[in-house]
Amino acid sequence: MYVRHYALITTSLATLAIFSSCNPFASHQKVGQIDPKNAHSSTAWNGTLTTTGGMSGAVDMHGTVSLAGNGPGSSLAIVAISNAAPKGVHPWEVYRGQCGNDGDLIGAFSAYPPLTVKNDGTATATATLQAELPVTGEYHVNVNASSTNMALIIACGNLAAPSGA
Repeated sequence: MYVRHYALITTSLATLAIFSSCNPFASHQKVGQIDPKNAHSSTAWNGTLTTTGGMSGAVDMHGTVSLAGNGPGSSLAIVAISNAAPKGVHPWEVYRGQCGNDGDLIGAFSAYPPLTVKNDGTATATATLQAELPVTGEYHVNVNASSTNMALIIACGNLAAPSGA
């Protein structure tokens, strides 16, 4: 008799734990929406930006990038760089493929505001992309030298898929 009650209580608690952890109403934040300050979560694609091979020594820029869901049909890309030349302005984009092997641009080029470097060598930018958050594949971010020199990539970072993807 006690064994059956123990099993019933254990099963009930396990079921309650599953439902409470999967409850989409448990958070006040909309499902699929992220806070830019908290973009580096387990549901985001994340990467580390580093200076590309040909630029080492001349530039030693580094930073982080994340790509996360922002509602149906929309993704949010956030990039932060440091150790850049003050007052520099650098275009950036998310592409399919890996660094050095660009595929298609994700979203529209006009969706990416340039990185405008502050006096301390840091810059951040956020782009809202009209594209679903990818589930599989390879993606990366390029940071370009300037709007007049888009061919020169000064930093790149491959994105790692979210854990569990």
